[in-house]
Amino acid sequence: LAEIDAGTHSQGAATQLESRTLNFDVIPPRPIPILTLQGKALCTAGNLTNIQAPAKAGKSAVLESQIAAIMSGNRQGIDTLGFSAENPQGFALIHLDTEQSRFDHDALVRRAVRRAKVETPPAWFHSYSLADLSIRERRQALHFAMRDGREAHGGIFAVMIDGIGDLCADPNDAGEAFALVAELHTAAISYDCAIITILHENPGGSETGKTRGHLGSQVERKAETNLRLAKDSHGVTTIWAEKARHCYLPKSEGPCFAWNDQAMMHTSCGTAKQMKSAELREKMNLEAEAAFGEVGSMTYTELVEAIMKALDVSERTAKSRVTTWLAEGITRKTSTGNHTLTNP
Repeated sequence: LAEIDAGTHSQGAATQLESRTLNFDVIPPRPIPILTLQGKALCTAGNLTNIQAPAKAGKSAVLESQIAAIMSGNRQGIDTLGFSAENPQGFALIHLDTEQSRFDHDALVRRAVRRAKVETPPAWFHSYSLADLSIRERRQALHFAMRDGREAHGGIFAVMIDGIGDLCADPNDAGEAFALVAELHTAAISYDCAIITILHENPGGSETGKTRGHLGSQVERKAETNLRLAKDSHGVTTIWAEKARHCYLPKSEGPCFAWNDQAMMHTSCGTAKQMKSAELREKMNLEAEAAFGEVGSMTYTELVEAIMKALDVSERTAKSRVTTWLAEGITRKTSTGNHTLTNP
């Protein structure tokens, strides 16, 4: 502060400030999304996007699908788990893997290529396995890759870092964490690209999705979008983004995916809303079948009594079930006014 007050660097500071002054007469162009999810803008140039999830929730599958989406350029008939992107200028897409073995890193990229339905990765795609490097070497590799990518392809489309926690020694060190996030944000602005990071949530975390230390908190504050993943007991992962600058995708409406043995990759299985609807409908079908048993049709009174007995519910609840089943097409009325299963 003493140096600033003394005007030691006043000329440079004044020049920097002048070039960043708001001009109310000029409206900056709206940023073009680098990556979208269900049509909602996730990433724009000059910003950070973070993908967070508990261990083994599908973070690599999401990254693989994002790579495939960029490689495919929105071609039809490709399952990219709801992600879409286009790179018409052929700018560099840089992928840094700091976590997996060489084999697993290679396998991820090969799945992305197969998912994108292309023969080989585009020339502008550069992927590096950095798990065996020191933290300092990984940070240097990131900047070398960005510099070389811009020189080779005229610009950077996006940088994907799996994961950001491996670029610092202690995510609980506030000084180190803040400096790393600032370094990445500055790089995103300088190279006019999106930087996508992956960060684990704390083990046994609550619904709040607390990520690791000061690093997680700072990434959350600075990220344009915080993309969250959660896997349920059936192995289905939901993607959502409730903390984002340019979109809002609640968990109840997020796209879902699960491992598909036949396809040998994760594939889409509808949205959370559709999954819940299907689950509720299956439950209604099972309850209706239990109430009817071997009986083909019943009067209203008989059905209410059958529901009370089969499901062990009150009369009021049983009557509500009759109304709901009719409205949802689980049951129907016959020409005589009796109730019967729609699909016995």
